[in-house]
Amino acid sequence: LTIMGSMKLSTKEIETWTKARELFKTFHGTKALELYQSLAKKYPLHPHLLFEMASAAKLSGDVPLARASFRKALRHGQNEARLLLPLGREFRSLRMSREARECFQRVVQLESKSIPGIAEMVRWYESEGNIDGAQQLLDPILAVEPNAPLARHLQAFLLHRRSEFS
Repeated sequence: LTIMGSMKLSTKEIETWTKARELFKTFHGTKALELYQSLAKKYPLHPHLLFEMASAAKLSGDVPLARASFRKALRHGQNEARLLLPLGREFRSLRMSREARECFQRVVQLESKSIPGIAEMVRWYESEGNIDGAQQLLDPILAVEPNAPLARHLQAFLLHRRSEFS
């Protein structure tokens, strides 16, 4: 059986991965982590597996392992926008700003019209006080999708922030 791209897993491995996900979703981080680690021994470069293992490590309180595994997921998943957005959010939650920004920038590079990716960079620029840079990222989205709820929300937010600086 194949899961997440070209990775071929046995039925037992799929059952293990599924069980790890179930444990994680029910806040059993330590038990989930053990299962993810057993899979990672065989598939040490799979970015989605590394991401899930890092999330379980974070849930179980093993922050050093979480940080290392998230970094490894980034190294091996740099071309997967679908992974980079949640990965960036995890880095941000761990106060790993450089890595978070790298993820969000990469999402925008890979998918220039990704409203969630642009939203993260707009928020980033806004937090730095770069309202003009944030607006420049948002304008192309508003030109194509002027009624997109998230884009409209960000536009209103930037207008409000701009008025605070005036």
